[in-house]
Amino acid sequence: MKRKDPQWPRAIMIFSRPGSCSSSSSSSLARTSADSAAAMRGRGGRGVFRRVGRVAEDEAVFERGGGGLGGGGSESRLGKKSSLENVDVTATKGNEFEDYFLKRELLMGIYEKGFERPSPIQEESIPIALTGSDILARAKNGTGKTAAFCIPALEKIDQDKNAIQVVILVPTRELALQTSQVCKELGKHLKIQVMVTTGGTSLKDDIMRLYQPVHLLVGTPGRVLDLTKKGVCVLKNCSMLVMDEADKLLSREFQPSIEQLLQFLPSNRQILLFSATFPVTVKDFKDRYLPRPYIINLMDELTLKGITQYYAFVEERQKVHCLNTLFSKVWPFTVASN
Repeated sequence: MKRKDPQWPRAIMIFSRPGSCSSSSSSSLARTSADSAAAMRGRGGRGVFRRVGRVAEDEAVFERGGGGLGGGGSESRLGKKSSLENVDVTATKGNEFEDYFLKRELLMGIYEKGFERPSPIQEESIPIALTGSDILARAKNGTGKTAAFCIPALEKIDQDKNAIQVVILVPTRELALQTSQVCKELGKHLKIQVMVTTGGTSLKDDIMRLYQPVHLLVGTPGRVLDLTKKGVCVLKNCSMLVMDEADKLLSREFQPSIEQLLQFLPSNRQILLFSATFPVTVKDFKDRYLPRPYIINLMDELTLKGITQYYAFVEERQKVHCLNTLFSKVWPFTVASN
């Protein structure tokens, strides 16, 4: 079927695009999307597009009985927003990565990865993490959360010291691979050795790898604990423990392993907790192991301006053609990393 109607190329491009740390391409695409949708409605075409808003949840930081943030500790907020208001994740304080006095080689990796300036979660987290304080941070995926803890972790590692100095725990193998890749890309100009270990892979290979230099270890709790108990993963020099998706890591499945791992870490270790949701299990963990954490809560802003959603009314016979055209138009934008 020939495509005579010029609506489809313009209409398909306005469905959805993940946000990033750079606002130029995001804002231009959003303007193009809005203009295209308005033009479609004005022509009365078959593809009637409507914007899908995302309603923010009205909830406390910890999710039972409005538990709040608990006593003790500092807190950072970016101000309250309307529950229906779109929030631009690139609306920062205007800081630059150079303001944090990072290593030159690390700055090179940051810029080569495409980061122009810190996102709000990075602005809040990086300088605090560099001071050695514990952090309890709540932010959605897609806000630059991974780089918010990878950057200070890479900065604090002494590459001349042959020891595991940072451990990043994640709940799944896929997230472990993704996080380790971000660390490798950001630290590509540093002489830092990153290792990833998860369940379901060869334990023998992991043991052999640990006999070589490893500075930063990314893995799932069960496998890291197993290697630690065997004595091949030595954590006595580990000064930073990062827990991404802490709500899942502190579930019944992982929490016993987490608490056992903490016994192998030095008493002066730094703990960074990042999550999109904070159930009561996180509060209990905070009360036991993080007496005075720096608390960051960016979850009043649930809808990201970098992500715009639309839907279209199309005839049944056009759906497959529409879907194929959609993928051909938006595929380059759907692979942006966290």
